[in-house]
Amino acid sequence: MINSDKAYLDEFKIKIASAETVKLCEIVATFRYLGCMKDEALICMVELARRRVAGDDFAFEEQIETLLRELPIFKKDLSSKFKLPDFRMFK
Repeated sequence: MINSDKAYLDEFKIKIASAETVKLCEIVATFRYLGCMKDEALICMVELARRRVAGDDFAFEEQIETLLRELPIFKKDLSSKFKLPDFRMFK
Protein backbone atom coordinates (compact mmCIF):
# COMPACT_ATOMS: atom_id res chain seq x y z
CA MET A 1 0.00 0.00 0.00
CA ILE A 2 1.64 3.23 -1.18
CA ASN A 3 0.16 5.48 1.54
CA SER A 4 1.87 3.51 4.30
CA ASP A 5 5.22 3.37 2.54
CA LYS A 6 7.50 5.39 4.81
CA ALA A 7 10.07 6.13 2.12
CA TYR A 8 7.36 7.47 -0.19
CA LEU A 9 5.88 9.69 2.53
CA ASP A 10 9.32 10.95 3.56
CA GLU A 11 10.05 11.91 -0.05
CA PHE A 12 6.59 13.51 -0.32
CA LYS A 13 7.31 15.64 2.78
CA ILE A 14 10.54 16.90 1.25
CA LYS A 15 8.96 17.75 -2.10
CA ILE A 16 5.84 19.34 -0.62
CA ALA A 17 7.91 21.89 1.31
CA SER A 18 8.64 23.68 -1.97
CA ALA A 19 5.17 23.30 -3.49
CA GLU A 20 2.87 26.24 -4.08
CA THR A 21 0.24 26.83 -1.41
CA VAL A 22 -2.59 26.40 -3.92
CA LYS A 23 -1.28 22.93 -4.83
CA LEU A 24 -1.33 21.96 -1.14
CA CYS A 25 -4.94 23.12 -0.96
CA GLU A 26 -5.81 21.04 -4.03
CA ILE A 27 -4.42 17.90 -2.40
CA VAL A 28 -6.43 18.53 0.78
CA ALA A 29 -9.57 19.17 -1.27
CA THR A 30 -8.96 15.93 -3.19
CA PHE A 31 -8.94 14.00 0.07
CA ARG A 32 -12.07 15.72 1.34
CA TYR A 33 -13.90 15.11 -1.94
CA LEU A 34 -12.77 11.63 -2.94
CA GLY A 35 -11.52 10.20 0.34
CA CYS A 36 -8.13 9.24 -1.08
CA MET A 37 -4.60 10.42 -0.31
CA LYS A 38 -5.28 10.77 3.43
CA ASP A 39 -1.62 10.68 4.49
CA GLU A 40 -0.62 13.15 1.80
CA ALA A 41 -3.46 15.49 2.78
CA LEU A 42 -2.35 15.38 6.41
CA ILE A 43 1.21 16.25 5.40
CA CYS A 44 -0.13 19.16 3.32
CA MET A 45 -2.21 20.46 6.24
CA VAL A 46 0.86 20.34 8.50
CA GLU A 47 2.83 22.27 5.87
CA LEU A 48 0.03 24.84 5.52
CA ALA A 49 -0.03 25.29 9.31
CA ARG A 50 3.77 25.65 9.36
CA ARG A 51 3.56 28.35 6.71
CA ARG A 52 0.84 30.16 8.67
CA VAL A 53 2.99 30.17 11.81
CA ALA A 54 5.90 31.46 9.72
CA GLY A 55 3.81 34.49 8.70
CA ASP A 56 2.09 33.44 5.47
CA ASP A 57 -1.33 35.09 5.45
CA PHE A 58 -2.80 33.00 2.58
CA ALA A 59 -6.38 32.03 3.48
CA PHE A 60 -5.97 28.33 2.76
CA GLU A 61 -9.16 27.37 4.58
CA GLU A 62 -11.18 29.54 2.21
CA GLN A 63 -9.24 28.24 -0.81
CA ILE A 64 -10.04 24.62 0.13
CA GLU A 65 -13.73 25.45 0.61
CA THR A 66 -13.80 27.30 -2.74
CA LEU A 67 -12.27 24.30 -4.51
CA LEU A 68 -14.84 21.98 -2.96
CA ARG A 69 -17.75 24.26 -3.93
CA GLU A 70 -16.58 24.18 -7.56
CA LEU A 71 -16.88 20.38 -7.73
CA PRO A 72 -20.14 18.63 -8.62
CA ILE A 73 -22.23 17.29 -5.77
CA PHE A 74 -22.79 13.55 -5.81
CA LYS A 75 -26.30 12.55 -4.86
CA LYS A 76 -26.42 9.70 -2.43
CA ASP A 77 -29.67 8.41 -3.87
CA LEU A 78 -29.74 4.63 -3.68
CA SER A 79 -31.98 4.41 -6.75
CA SER A 80 -29.37 6.15 -8.89
CA LYS A 81 -27.38 3.95 -11.26
CA PHE A 82 -24.31 6.17 -10.88
CA LYS A 83 -21.98 5.05 -8.13
CA LEU A 84 -18.68 6.65 -7.25
CA PRO A 85 -16.02 3.93 -6.96
CA ASP A 86 -13.90 3.56 -3.86
CA PHE A 87 -10.72 5.27 -5.10
CA ARG A 88 -8.71 3.82 -2.23
CA MET A 89 -8.60 0.50 -4.10
CA PHE A 90 -6.36 2.10 -6.80
CA LYS A 91 -3.07 2.11 -4.95
